[in-house]
Amino acid sequence: FFLQLRDENLQPLPGIEVGDLGAKAGENEVDIGYLRLKDVRVPRRHMLEKRQHVSPDGAYVKHDLGGGANNDKAAYLTMMTARVNLVAGAAVFLSKGATIAVRYNAVREQGFKDTGKGQTYRAAENKIIDYQMNQYVLLRELSLAFAIRFTSNWLTSRMNELSANPDDAGADLPEMHASAAGLKGYCCNAAAKGLEELRLTCGGAGYLMASGIAPLVADYKWRATAEGETVVMLLQTARYLMKACEDAQ
Repeated sequence: FFLQLRDENLQPLPGIEVGDLGAKAGENEVDIGYLRLKDVRVPRRHMLEKRQHVSPDGAYVKHDLGGGANNDKAAYLTMMTARVNLVAGAAVFLSKGATIAVRYNAVREQGFKDTGKGQTYRAAENKIIDYQMNQYVLLRELSLAFAIRFTSNWLTSRMNELSANPDDAGADLPEMHASAAGLKGYCCNAAAKGLEELRLTCGGAGYLMASGIAPLVADYKWRATAEGETVVMLLQTARYLMKACEDAQ
C-alpha cells in the first residue's frame, strides 16, 4: 500500500513513527529504517491492485490480466532474479578480496631466506606469497572467484532467456528455481568464508580498515542470509533433486 507519512513541514503525521535501525556490522552508508503505525487507517484503495484487490466485504480477488499462468510465471521469475543477482555479486566481492590479498602477499616480506648462522637483520626475506599455506588459500579463493563468475554468467543468461519468453518457462522453471536457490546458498556462503580466509593471509594489516579487505568482509556477510538463508536454499535444491530422482525411477 501507499501512505502519506509526513506533513508539509516534513514531520511524521499523528500515529506514525519513523527512525533508523542504527549501526550495522557493515555497509553503514546504506540506511535501513523502520516504520511503526499506531491507530492509522490505510484506505482500501491505497493498496497496490494491479494483480489483485480486496473488496469492501473483505474478499480477496485475483485479477485476470489476460496472460493466464504466464502472469504467475513472470512474477515467479522476478522473485528469482534477486537470487541470481546475489550469485553474480559473490563473484565480484570475492574477486576484489582475492586481488587485494594476492597483491599484498606479493610485496609483504617475512622470514629470512637463509636461516643459517651469521645472518644479519638486513638479510633477504621471503615474500609471504612464497609460503605454501598462503599459496593454497590465495589460489583456492581466486579459482573459486572465476568459477562463480562463469557460473553466474550462465545463470544470468538463462534467467534473461526465461524472462524474455515466459511462455517457454514452464518445463524449465523448476530446474531454474533449484539452480538459483542452490547457487545462491553455496556461492554467497563460500564467498563470505573465502573473504575472511583471504583477510587472514594479510596478517595484521588485514585487520586495518585502510587495507580495503577488512571493510569488504564486513560489508559482504549479510548476503549469506539475504533472500534466503544458506541451509534453506540448499534444501530447496535437494528437494528438487530428490523429486527428479523419483521421477527417473
